[in-house]
This record gives sequence, C-alpha cells and structure tokens, in this order.
Amino acid sequence: MIKSTSFDDGFAILSSNEAIDCLMFSYQMEHPDEHQNVRQLIGKLHERQQNVPVFLLGDREKALAAMDRDLLELVDEFAWILEDTADFIAGRAVAAMTRYRQQLLPPLFSALMKYSDIHEYSWAAPGHQGGVGFTKTPAGRFYHDYYGENLFRTDMGIERTSLGSLLDHTGGIWRKRKICRTRIWCPIAPGR
Repeated sequence: MIKSTSFDDGFAILSSNEAIDCLMFSYQMEHPDEHQNVRQLIGKLHERQQNVPVFLLGDREKALAAMDRDLLELVDEFAWILEDTADFIAGRAVAAMTRYRQQLLPPLFSALMKYSDIHEYSWAAPGHQGGVGFTKTPAGRFYHDYYGENLFRTDMGIERTSLGSLLDHTGGIWRKRKICRTRIWCPIAPGR
C-alpha cells in the first residue's frame, strides 16, 4: 500500500510508474480545484494502466451532493466510511483488484499462472519438478538461480490438460489462438 497525503505527492507516485492495482481517495473536496486534482490523478493513472479500479471513500450525503457527474463517472466504487465496516471495504477493494489482475493477463499466461499456483507435480521431464535436479551441483545451482523455479515448474508439455492442448484446441492454448486469429483476420480499425 502506498499512501499519499497531497495532490503533488499522489501525482509523483503515479508518474513514477508504480504498479497500482487500486486507487482509493477520501472525499474531502470542499474546493472546486480539488475535483480537478482528482480528475488529473485518475487521468494520470489511466495513461499507463487502464481499467484500474478507483474507489471514493467518504460520507454518502456530502460526496453525492458535492461531486459533479463527470467525476462520478470516473469512480468505479463508492465506500461509505460511516456506514460500511473496514473489513467490508477492504474485501471490496481486494475483489476489485482481483478482477483487474484477471483481465490483464493473456489466456495462456493466465492458465499457466493458475497451474503454477496449485503446485502440482509433473513427472514428464527432469526439469519439470521445479528444476530441483539442477540444484545438486554448483553449476546447476547457478543455472537454477538464474532462471528461477517458476521457469521449470511451468515448462509443460501437452499432458497438462489444465493448460489446454495444441492438438485438441482446448483451454488457454485455444483461447490464445482464438484471440490471435481474431486480431489477424479481423483487425480493429484505427481510432476504434
């Protein structure tokens, strides 16, 4: 979590290309220029990271009465700090961040990460056990450390049905090919 206490500080954080999964700001906008500052912060965030969830934390009556429609449209969720519990607000933020992260990844990479998260053994080839065989010698340890365990744990063959199959056109492999085929044969027109 990165906390900012001023517009300039927040703008500097967003300008430094931090990986932001959710932007939350508290509603204390008593002056019209504060609305513009929030618009600038959200705009700066979306320059590099589109679709990042934006939360407004505040009192329902004050926030809705004082905010203009354009600013309301930039906010994804409203958390009413005098009505909702901290656990509920945190849960909403975590759910929004999870949805954001899920839409970021291409289908095959997403399937690969899900596969890696279940920590399943694969006995198809020696390197597929996380490269543990390489750790038996000093040179092998350097090799393993250089590439990392994830490379060896996710080096999969066609036997992993959770990833899909090149032969059967299923799973993440199929979804990836479908997207590529759509982009090649049906490109998006410029400006759309």
